[in-house]
Amino acid sequence: MPLSGIRVLDFTQVIAGPYSTQLLGDMGAEVIKLESLAGDRARTVGGPRGSFSNSFFNVNRNKKSLSIDLKHPQGKEIVRRLLDSADVLVENYKPGTMDRLGLGYEQLKDRHPALIYCSISGFGQTGPRRTDVAFDQIIQGYSGIMSITGSEESGPLRVGSPIADLVGGSFATQGILLALLERQRSGKGQWVDTAMLDCMLPFLGFAAWNYLETGELTPRNGNAHPTLAPSGSFQAKDGGFNISLTGEVIWQRFCRAMDREEWISDARFVNNAQRFAHSVELTRLINERLGEKTKAEWMEYFRQAEVPCGPIYSLDETFADTQIQDRGMVRTMNDREVGPVQVVANPLRLSRTPARYDRSAPALGEHTQAVLRELGFSESEIRTLLEQQVVGGRSDDAAAQN
Repeated sequence: MPLSGIRVLDFTQVIAGPYSTQLLGDMGAEVIKLESLAGDRARTVGGPRGSFSNSFFNVNRNKKSLSIDLKHPQGKEIVRRLLDSADVLVENYKPGTMDRLGLGYEQLKDRHPALIYCSISGFGQTGPRRTDVAFDQIIQGYSGIMSITGSEESGPLRVGSPIADLVGGSFATQGILLALLERQRSGKGQWVDTAMLDCMLPFLGFAAWNYLETGELTPRNGNAHPTLAPSGSFQAKDGGFNISLTGEVIWQRFCRAMDREEWISDARFVNNAQRFAHSVELTRLINERLGEKTKAEWMEYFRQAEVPCGPIYSLDETFADTQIQDRGMVRTMNDREVGPVQVVANPLRLSRTPARYDRSAPALGEHTQAVLRELGFSESEIRTLLEQQVVGGRSDDAAAQN
């Protein structure tokens, strides 16, 4: 696989960090998740099936779990041994925490010059807010994305998924892969400083581009496009669906498909600037016409005319869609507690080396003994470490060596 032979030490928890390391594990890296004796706190976020955590399960597949007390001197020695064979270290603690544990980048780089060290945090490793506690919604607020989400009536709204966590984790993985690629030439590691707030700014898209150029703030337009008209959600006889028109050729196709060819030469709609200026009136006219037929009828007309359109799905409709199913974007994995669990697949498509789904999210400390054996600890030493609570794990996890 693309990352076979790459060992990742995963000091992350909750969503952003674990999602990043899961992406590495999906592509063949050996990811060893180092958890406290209490475990990643996301493990305790119960789901619809008792103590089972959907959140934990969906961002921790293809990993091994080593439960360890990082403050204990022997725990630190175990980490030092792991570092001797590690390619990547990923952490998402509050800045300064790893330094206090003796595991900060500056403390490790001389002994491990080839180590790729990735830190994921809300605000990054520098700046006046570097040590502020930040979760997804806090970052959404700081990033400005809430100010452009919703309508004037609704006021600012958060994006309905933990987008800052997932975007931050995705960019962190990209940084790690770039650092690994560069290491092939230089032989040297480096520090990948990933701030969730930084990562959100490119995702502001039109709103950021327009503000930086003109100083103007983008209003909340609901489902309407901020610069194009008509483009957004429109109402057919039986409900809403999306239409997105870019350029004059598609606008003309749309008018003909609607049997409203006269709009093409109408001075109010002669170009995008005019359509945008008269968007309220244009939307009213479009909805009046669309109300004569159903969504399915109109979408079929538009598809034949090559006019971009599509439904507004609920999640049950999304996951039932034949395109999603054909792409294999839902996979079934097995959890020790609740059995088969469906998860969202890795979206990357590599023709020869596709993502793997051979290891479900680990039980806490499931691979502790296996990892220690690999590091050269004897069975008596492992028993002592367990008894002294330097590490945690099941006494019967020899099978985890597989």
